[in-house]
Amino acid sequence: MIAVVQIDNLYIPHRNSSCLIRRCWIYMGLDVSQKSTAFCVVDTDGNTVWRVTAASNPQAIDEIIRQRAPEARRVGMETGPPAVRFYHGLRDRGVPVDCVHARHVHAALATQLNKTDSKDAHGIAQLTCSGWYRPVEVKSVVCSRNSVLCWLPVRAAHSRGLSNSIRPRHR
Repeated sequence: MIAVVQIDNLYIPHRNSSCLIRRCWIYMGLDVSQKSTAFCVVDTDGNTVWRVTAASNPQAIDEIIRQRAPEARRVGMETGPPAVRFYHGLRDRGVPVDCVHARHVHAALATQLNKTDSKDAHGIAQLTCSGWYRPVEVKSVVCSRNSVLCWLPVRAAHSRGLSNSIRPRHR
């Protein structure tokens, strides 16, 4: 049976009707990769409200959050290469996003048997709901860009040195 749950003036179909009695908050977990982002929304009791996968760009993520869960209490995502761009892109749009260190997420999700993007998003949503994490400070976009620019000559020199040290084998 599917009940309609009111979450801060937002009606969401839900299998469990326990939230009809009291006010519930919703929490979202994002598993961001280069091509796609897995979303999972859970309520205060940890029940899954909905899951979806979409394109990985801040505009698409913000659009889905605004359409499907505009009153999300907290949105959690883990650190990684695209974290700076997504974190600041979502913060600039007013999304209450927290970035959780990847090691903490890995430790929390270590008991999962099958690791998929959808299940990782569910685990991040439950971690966000529980509050058992410490948000990570994310570098600014300018600082991240400067860091990359500083390391480019070092990496280029290293790759040149490596390619110069590899010689074809003569027979």
